[in-house]
Amino acid sequence: GLIAAFESVSPQRAEDLLRNQAKNRPINKNKIERMEDDASKNRFLPHLTGDTIKINENGKLCDGQGRCTAIIKTGRVFTCLIVYGVPVRVMPILDTGEKRSAGQNLHLDGYKNAATLAALAVRINKYVKGTPFTGGNSLTPEQTYDVLRANPGLETSVERSDYWGRRGLQEVFARSGLTALFYHLFAAKDPAKTEKFFEQWATGTGLTQGSPVLAL
Repeated sequence: GLIAAFESVSPQRAEDLLRNQAKNRPINKNKIERMEDDASKNRFLPHLTGDTIKINENGKLCDGQGRCTAIIKTGRVFTCLIVYGVPVRVMPILDTGEKRSAGQNLHLDGYKNAATLAALAVRINKYVKGTPFTGGNSLTPEQTYDVLRANPGLETSVERSDYWGRRGLQEVFARSGLTALFYHLFAAKDPAKTEKFFEQWATGTGLTQGSPVLAL
């Protein structure tokens, strides 16, 4: 049967586990970076989340390589729940459940336009770091909240860009978080001019032939 116990996992123990692991999927580098960031802010709490490191019936690590890698990179000891005796036959179905998205977390906390707000948080984070907007690099829930706290007004930017999006901007583009990013950056300089620009962009009001806004 299964045996579970809380244990202190040091970087050395994590290395030993990884050296003796069953065949596993490639490590998700973005996930490891998020775990490292959480650990640096004392938010890497595997002993409280219920997440487990699993050892199969042959004594090989079969789930938890990400946590072990993060522990090695941080050089710190963490308390983890380790489950021993997992049947080898269940390996194909381990960790296949759909994780709650950042947008779903925000929605549960009562935020409006939660999916767009989560997308905007990712884009703001990339903008601040100077990384390309294309590709992955999603945020953990706590990283998303960090971005929201560090950038007051993101909710307003989403609401206003969504408002103008429903009045003329392409729906997909308006809801991607990109127009909300434009609104937020522009409004930080001049809120009134930002509203005027978005009105013209969405409706064409007051624009003359040859206006650069018409080219957008």
